[in-house]
Amino acid sequence: MSLKSKMLEELTEQDKHKLFAENNSFYLAVKSEEKLRKILTKRETEIIRLVSRGLHNKEIASVLGISVRTVEFHVSNILLKLEVSTRLEAVFKWVMWDKLA
Repeated sequence: MSLKSKMLEELTEQDKHKLFAENNSFYLAVKSEEKLRKILTKRETEIIRLVSRGLHNKEIASVLGISVRTVEFHVSNILLKLEVSTRLEAVFKWVMWDKLA
């Protein structure tokens, strides 16, 4: 009998459920991060990174060489795609997923 098998036998049912829940949470977090990377375009990713640094739309437009209206359009899309209603929520969600990468 392997060491892993012996350890699993010694775990209580509660411990087994906890271990499964922790592994499942990690799996879901990784899947969510992969999903996020597929959801946002390259430009939206650039913009959310600049938003997370505290830049305003006008500053982002200047950095990227695009119009303020285009930045507003991308920010609006980011909020929709991340299913949040504020820039702060979007940044929080992005930072949390970016740390998992």
